Amino acid sequence: MNEYFERLQAAYIDELEAYTFYSYLATIAPSVELSQILNNIARDEYGHARTIAAILSGVPGIAPPPWGNTPTGTITWEEGLMRALDGELGDTAEYAELARIAPTTEQRLILMTLLGDEYGHARTFSAILSTTHC
Repeated sequence: MNEYFERLQAAYIDELEAYTFYSYLATIAPSVELSQILNNIARDEYGHARTIAAILSGVPGIAPPPWGNTPTGTITWEEGLMRALDGELGDTAEYAELARIAPTTEQRLILMTLLGDEYGHARTFSAILSTTHC
């Protein structure tokens, strides 16, 4: 398997971990509104995982890797937001690189769409952090 598909498999796992993590953050959010925002972002991440799984499943000999629903442990709301922002910025950079090396135009466009979503999530986390005075 080439580097592109290995990195895409890692992105699939990352999206599922983000889904779990953001779902957890929604349970500790200090308001109903922030909980709803986190649940919406969690659903986006799950959708990203499904999109990546579809790409991987369309390639002979490649499949989405197994995932064990990693527990998140205990983290404060502020620590969680900082971790989420860092993760989203990292994902933005990773999707840019994956789009650059994508083997097809269709995959490149899909990855650029995911990149845009991740950038939007990073902006959202930045805005929340600026209002919570972290």
